Amino acid sequence: MSAAPDPAELAPSRDPAAYGRRPLFTGRFFAWIAVCLVCAGVGLAVGRYGASLAPAGPEPSPPEGESRQAPPTPAPAPAPSLATSQTLPPPSAPSDGALDARVSRLEAAASRTDAAAAGALAAAALTEAAQGSAPFGADLAAYERLAP
Repeated sequence: MSAAPDPAELAPSRDPAAYGRRPLFTGRFFAWIAVCLVCAGVGLAVGRYGASLAPAGPEPSPPEGESRQAPPTPAPAPAPSLATSQTLPPPSAPSDGALDARVSRLEAAASRTDAAAAGALAAAALTEAAQGSAPFGADLAAYERLAP
């Protein structure tokens, strides 16, 4: 059997200095500030001068079977003279039939996109309404109208 501990040993210290605030500006504080400033300075130096100090890596060699060729340079076009520029016909505008066909294709694509977006919104509204306790007859009717 063990003896019960002495109540004086269990009681906290009654010295008020043991519970006081510790001083903030000690040697450790200034050491950490110095370390932080050195790290920030090194980071700035690497960011500013690191790319210019680092040696360039070796240039990658082309895969086997491929040879490095310079792209062909186009032959310089002769400068147009004043007489040549006046005799060129103006660029032709597309015909009215081609424009009408293009506009109708764009409108058809836009209407398909609008219909798909409306169907997605109706499905989302129906899903949200079905998860609640309110009636969702209007949402169901809207979805049935828009769903294929």
